[in-house]
Formats: sequence, structure tokens, C-alpha cells
Amino acid sequence: MAREIKKVRIKYGTNQTLAEIFGVSIRTVGNATSGTVNTELCRAIRKKAVELGGDAIYGRKKLVSNINTKNSCFNKNLQR
Repeated sequence: MAREIKKVRIKYGTNQTLAEIFGVSIRTVGNATSGTVNTELCRAIRKKAVELGGDAIYGRKKLVSNINTKNSCFNKNLQR
């Protein structure tokens, strides 16, 4: 099973190239490479960005915590 690319760090000017290849706006490319949006098109943009020399950033598994956040000291500090 292949890991999904969550974000891509691209070089300057690559976003313009990707926008022209896919026929979308630079903002759409930015949303795709930053991982803000996860549609089929955005996954294709991220894959192509890596092919053009971008650095893929893969997601990691979230840790499960048994801490009760309602009573944690961290939450109490935020309420002050």
C-alpha cells in the first residue's frame, strides 16, 4: 500500500508550471501542495509536483491519548 502524499514543498516558479499543466489557478495549486484540499485533482497535482522535483511530505499516524482534556492542566492554563 503506497503512502499518501500530504504536502509538497515546491521550488519557486513550479506553481505556475503546475497551474498551466492542469488548467487551474495558482491558488488551487497552492491549496493542493499545502494539503489544505484533498480532492482527486489535488492528489494528481501533488504527484506531478514531486515528479517535477518537489519534496514530498507524508502524513504520520496520530497518537491516541487517554488524557481527559477537560481536566488537564494544559486546558486550565488556557482558560486563564
